[in-house]
Amino acid sequence: MTVVFQISYLSILEVSFRFFRETTTKKVKTSWSINFFSARMSKRKDLYKIILLGESGVGKSALLRRFGSDKFSSQFPATVGSDFITKEVFIEDSIATLQVWDVAGNERFRSLGTGFYRGADACILVYDITDASSFDKLESWIDDFIVHANPRNADTFPFILVGNKRDSPGFKRQVTLNKAKTMFKEFPLFEVSAKENIGVKEVFDCVGGICAKQKVDAYVPTFIGVNLAKPAGKKITCCK
Repeated sequence: MTVVFQISYLSILEVSFRFFRETTTKKVKTSWSINFFSARMSKRKDLYKIILLGESGVGKSALLRRFGSDKFSSQFPATVGSDFITKEVFIEDSIATLQVWDVAGNERFRSLGTGFYRGADACILVYDITDASSFDKLESWIDDFIVHANPRNADTFPFILVGNKRDSPGFKRQVTLNKAKTMFKEFPLFEVSAKENIGVKEVFDCVGGICAKQKVDAYVPTFIGVNLAKPAGKKITCCK
């Protein structure tokens, strides 16, 4: 067994020497190999789970459909439990998949959707800017989400605020932009129209970027040190 260990030790040194010699004498080849590896790694797709929350009738299903298929319908049945779509998007120089869940806002079906909160990477809170009550209930939606999703850090979990139905020239606004900014100043805020396709893309670009940054910030590289120095002193054997 001692011989085997010595052969393995010499082999490691030989491989290390060859690698050092090749990387110093063939810089072009090594650079190409690293670039090829980086290109392969850049094709890896990340999946981010996004939850849409808000009262029934605020337009969550319309936002989901506009984002997923760029279509709009004025007649949407009430969501029972939940519905979702997946779509690939570009985030900086990479491709990611957004899995967006539309959770029921109706009180009768609300409990059916809470099981889908877990594992979410971000949450989009939707309200109707022509309905003050939909805005006033956002805090209860946040509390409900925190309880059932149980995120690792509730204080820094990313919420995005979206005021929908900014689509008619004479709409009667009940929630001002200033009020929304004041009450939820820590959240990114968008006023959109799913009907007229105003600001919808910007919302999902924002949430995708936040999820990607969150993943990068959470990554902690692990380095493993290998000591190739030959042990000094007594000979190492497996048996006494």
